[in-house]
Amino acid sequence: MEISSENPLPVGFRFQPTEQELVLYYLNSKAMNLDFEDPTNRFQELDLYNFTPPQLREKYGVQKEREMYFFVKKVLKFSTGKRLQRRTADNGHWRASTKESNIEFNGRVVGHRRNLVYHKGKGRGGKTNWLMCEYRLPDDIQLGDWLLCKVYLNEKEQLKTQVKLVSDPPPVPIPHFSGDIVEEASTSSMPPESSSSLSSRTSKQSTAMIESDSYIHRPDSKKIVIYYMTMM
Repeated sequence: MEISSENPLPVGFRFQPTEQELVLYYLNSKAMNLDFEDPTNRFQELDLYNFTPPQLREKYGVQKEREMYFFVKKVLKFSTGKRLQRRTADNGHWRASTKESNIEFNGRVVGHRRNLVYHKGKGRGGKTNWLMCEYRLPDDIQLGDWLLCKVYLNEKEQLKTQVKLVSDPPPVPIPHFSGDIVEEASTSSMPPESSSSLSSRTSKQSTAMIESDSYIHRPDSKKIVIYYMTMM
């Protein structure tokens, strides 16, 4: 059945059931195969983990309330344990963010809730703003191992994430100049020069510098002798 796009509730009313109502009325009725009132067919039965959260929203349709409700069969991750399989088809997964808490009514435990966050890929990386509340009946009630999952997008955190991506531009890469490194490497790779060849090359350079300087004048030896005789 398709979800009705029209809200049959009077103006000002919203579909916001309490946790006790979700467990005692909807989940318990589903587990016991009893009929329950659902005018807009909000509660869907499907394999939740075959879809990503955006795909679920597209499949679920548009409602005034952002929450989506799904009945899901429990699937164990290992046949000998109690951990549930929560990996999705795109290699993402739902990771528990809190410990399981009790839901009480009139002083007795009527169900349990666990909060989960959707992650893209494996591990703790790829955390998104998609959240899920997973409801189950107490262990002493064996009624088909049904779960009720409420999935929704944390729109406030999603808006913060989008604003942060816009306000924080990517860093500008620093250019790398490899010419100096190549020159240093080529210089350092030259063999050391011997002392004799170094002194010979230095003397040749000095002689060449003197010969090339045209402004240097050599003194006249005759004038130096005459000047010396007059001083005596």
